[in-house]
Amino acid sequence: MDYLAKVMRATHLAVTWHDGQKRKITDVPYVVHPLRVAEAVAQVELPEGVNREDCVLAAILHDTLEDTRLEPETILRDFGKDAYNIVLELTLDLGIPRALRIQKMIDRVPKMSAAAKVVKLADRLDNMRDMEGRDHLFVQRYCREARAILDAMRGACPPLEAEIERILEKHDAGAAV
Repeated sequence: MDYLAKVMRATHLAVTWHDGQKRKITDVPYVVHPLRVAEAVAQVELPEGVNREDCVLAAILHDTLEDTRLEPETILRDFGKDAYNIVLELTLDLGIPRALRIQKMIDRVPKMSAAAKVVKLADRLDNMRDMEGRDHLFVQRYCREARAILDAMRGACPPLEAEIERILEKHDAGAAV
């Protein structure tokens, strides 16, 4: 399967498996999020040695194992071990309390592959772009988490990091008022 066919297949799987899910607060179909994450990955300068195709595919599929019943073997079979491994690195255990889940992720990010770090940064950036209208305490908590993730991944993808920093500065300025 060529790259375009893989992107179309990944998009089809994401649309199918995220069907009926909505983004919190915005009520936008959830699948918009992984597609925006993939767009960010497709447009950013990647670190040397990071395969854009695998990153884009993983970005499209990054929440499927976490939020749907898609079988991991489908990702491995259809997109190969590299995209599959990135998705696995990004998948969180929703069976544990949120605070512990986030701490485990923060502890894990320094050990992630360069490709998984890029997708994680694009994921966090997209989520942060959706913070308008959210509860002030949620925004503060999410910004603290983003800062910890950013600090643990410093240098992984400077363009994405810079965009996250701009959003953090905006919210820090708003918190200081």
